[in-house]
Amino acid sequence: MNNKIKGFGIVVLVFILLAVTCPGKQVHQEKIKMTISNVIDESLVTSASESEQGFALIGSLFATKIVDIFLNNKLQVNNYFFFSTGQISFGGNTKMVSFGILNKVFTFDEDDIRRAISDTLDTDEDKENL
Repeated sequence: MNNKIKGFGIVVLVFILLAVTCPGKQVHQEKIKMTISNVIDESLVTSASESEQGFALIGSLFATKIVDIFLNNKLQVNNYFFFSTGQISFGGNTKMVSFGILNKVFTFDEDDIRRAISDTLDTDEDKENL
């Protein structure tokens, strides 16, 4: 009987810990912004020559600000009390982009971001060629 009470107490403490450390929108937004900014910085720095490094830095700062504005408007965080999920709705599609638990947020893979950026650039180039 005493072991059952201890076990129940531990389970209750775990649920309380999960509820107290459930990350909110700000934590999701910062983690997603950091992930996207890393990919953008990497893309700009590797593609820029030495003479273009200054422009790459300015472009990176500008892109980071745009990402922040986009996330403010499009990121929706659903709080499920013990964990949370981040979703972005764009162009009629909704995609889960982050998962948060124990005050940690896990985002989509950086390779997914690279593909999305590449697909967007390819689509924009295709439109310009028409």
